[in-house]
Amino acid sequence: MKKELYVYIHTPFCYKKCPYCAFVSFEKRLNLLDNYVEALVKQISSLDGKNYTVKTIYFGGGTPTVLKVKHIEKILKALENRFDLDVEELTIETIPNNVKPDYVRTLKLLGFNRLSIGIQSFRDMKLKALGRIHNSRDSIQAVKTAFKYGLDNISIDLIYGIEDNLDTFGNELELAMSLPIKHISTYMLTIEEGTHFFDFLKSGKLNLLNDELISDLYLMLCEKLNKGSFEQYEISNFAKKGFYSKHNMAYWTNKEYMGFGVSAASFIDRKRLKVTEDLESYIKNPTTSVFIEETLNKNELIKEMFILGLRLRKGVDIREFKKLFGIDLIEHFDKKIKKFLDLGFIRIENNRIFLNGCRAFVVSNTIFSELI
Repeated sequence: MKKELYVYIHTPFCYKKCPYCAFVSFEKRLNLLDNYVEALVKQISSLDGKNYTVKTIYFGGGTPTVLKVKHIEKILKALENRFDLDVEELTIETIPNNVKPDYVRTLKLLGFNRLSIGIQSFRDMKLKALGRIHNSRDSIQAVKTAFKYGLDNISIDLIYGIEDNLDTFGNELELAMSLPIKHISTYMLTIEEGTHFFDFLKSGKLNLLNDELISDLYLMLCEKLNKGSFEQYEISNFAKKGFYSKHNMAYWTNKEYMGFGVSAASFIDRKRLKVTEDLESYIKNPTTSVFIEETLNKNELIKEMFILGLRLRKGVDIREFKKLFGIDLIEHFDKKIKKFLDLGFIRIENNRIFLNGCRAFVVSNTIFSELI
């Protein structure tokens, strides 16, 4: 019986790299796009995928919609030649500026059934602070265009934590809910080393919101979206019924996934693999650019599956966990779980263990670090 596989394609090119972005991406390198796609095809074609059935394909970045139609066709054909495809969800990320009628229609013809738009904000002042190259009008028009021309399974990203207060961010959420959107991913702005924002913060040129306001913003977004027509199914992700991200659910439920392209990650047979982050090196030798980052032992896998499961609103099935690993979760983590049960942050109900609502999600990083 073939195993399910979830495929990620990384496109590391941007028109402009955002100052907060820590992903591997390059601006002003589009002259390498043809060579990069050829390298992707070589990497895919070097694999024997006969034991796998691909259930989702996700084009991420960077800005994947810098790819021309001929590029996407080549990549999809290479996957088709190597794997059994039974694709339920085919997603591509985009910036609002690239959502044009002809491109949307073509994506639909190629089999894409989900579009993820990096809107980040519906406020021009905030977009400027984030260094984005689009404005709020572009964002609204992108959603309407995608919906009008048939890519109606639309996801958007929103960032909070800069140029925000409860009223302004609340208005953004209300606007998002008024548009034909099926899925919303929300991200607290984090400052990572190696980004321009990290340098700005060190030099005092970046003012961040205090922790209390950040918590209040998160609790508000949970309340608004959950009271609307969205369901919170993961700490940062909300969807209308039936529109959870199948690709991302694979990451959170310990499915095997395979990444192609610069810096892409894979998880196969308990091994975590990574592709080189060096663009030129990858283009020259795509088939030898993958290395094993680590091999998880049973105890490491138990911890990882437990933590990832707790990110989900539905939590972890205790009986299913015992079938997989032969352990009782409650006994295994014993005192650590009891501590958070007593504090009201963890709940056990109907043979499931989960974080007890949005107030527990606010402090989830602390909970996870103690459980590990």
